[in-house]
Amino acid sequence: MSATLQSFLSTLAKRPDAPLLFQSDGVPIQPNYHVTEVKLAHVRSLDCGSVVSEWDETIVQLLDGPASDGDSHMSAGKF
Repeated sequence: MSATLQSFLSTLAKRPDAPLLFQSDGVPIQPNYHVTEVKLAHVRSLDCGSVVSEWDETIVQLLDGPASDGDSHMSAGKF
């Protein structure tokens, strides 16, 4: 498990009852979202100037759904 994902999960574990809110392009994702996938990726790139860059990233893929009255965000503990 990458350090990035481990630190994310450790942070969530500190407040398991807290709502887990996401944004996309600054717009809040509605409470009725579904987590479809969590990806861990090691990226190695080469740009047009022959500069090599490397990094690890964690990608959380969500399916946004319509919110209904009474819906609440997923808890950190459930995630």
